[in-house]
Amino acid sequence: MTSKERRIAVKKILDDPQTKEKFYYEMKPGTFSPMITVCLLKDKDQRIGKGIAICSDSESGARKIRGRGYARQRAANALAFEGNSESVLREEAIKILELCDSHLKNNSDIYKSFYNPILTDLERKILKFK
Repeated sequence: MTSKERRIAVKKILDDPQTKEKFYYEMKPGTFSPMITVCLLKDKDQRIGKGIAICSDSESGARKIRGRGYARQRAANALAFEGNSESVLREEAIKILELCDSHLKNNSDIYKSFYNPILTDLERKILKFK
């Protein structure tokens, strides 16, 4: 698949009015500072894509806002290509997952893009779309 075909496949998912999206954030303990942005997408076939963006301590303001776009794109990639991708490799990112006590840190393979993931209780509640 060419990169153009990949972009078209992702755009088709994001532009489909039947694709539902929800976001939530994992905060730095003791603060209201979001460190992890999670996007959940559910398509018309009830498939789920989950994308995450991990914010470093050095990022703030507009750069943090971009996390929502990154997480959304990664969730759409999971649906378009029916697989997990983008392993979390940076030590700083892994430390942030640990600091936020993220459920993601318990996976042996930590990805930024998940296809039909096992959902947490919170995520199951969030995905009860209207």
